[in-house]
Amino acid sequence: MDQITAFAGLRGLDGVCITDHYEASGPVSSRDGYMLDGLVVIVGTEYATPQGDLLLFGPDLDFPDGLPAEEILVRMDAMGGAAILAHPFRKNRPGDERLVADGMVAAVEEMNGRNTHEENGMIAEWKAKYPMNTVGGSDAHSLEELGRSATHFPRFVNGWQDLVAALKAGEAAPIINQIFPLTDFLSNNQLNCA
Repeated sequence: MDQITAFAGLRGLDGVCITDHYEASGPVSSRDGYMLDGLVVIVGTEYATPQGDLLLFGPDLDFPDGLPAEEILVRMDAMGGAAILAHPFRKNRPGDERLVADGMVAAVEEMNGRNTHEENGMIAEWKAKYPMNTVGGSDAHSLEELGRSATHFPRFVNGWQDLVAALKAGEAAPIINQIFPLTDFLSNNQLNCA
């Protein structure tokens, strides 16, 4: 975590969302919105469904493997959480358009730091057809990938509840920058999370 904190600061990020695959052990409240060296850390999980990968944020992220997206999304909504449809146009892990058409996800990942430019650009068709909130994410599997894409929030986000509220209100915008740092996007009352 110390390395993530150091790299995030160098990248100009105010916070990071850690969403490991199938991993959100321990109660969320014990680690939600904690700060390391001034960096906000929000913990979620990435859950794979047949309808696409979902980034989940809420009070309880412990779900059995193999549930369909619809069931996960209903459960997340009931507990006051939210889900982001991750990398919906990635060739090997596409997202189901129906989840967006039916308004079941709080946001869709428009920019993903590990996607190709073509994969990220394919969301334009969905944006023309459906109202949606969009975000960006690094999808970092190494420190060097951290901050390649991020989400800009116009207000401070300090924990999963703030994050869920901002996502549902459409108070998020994807940003991408392959030249670091991202300091051009920062001000004292704004938060950029990867």
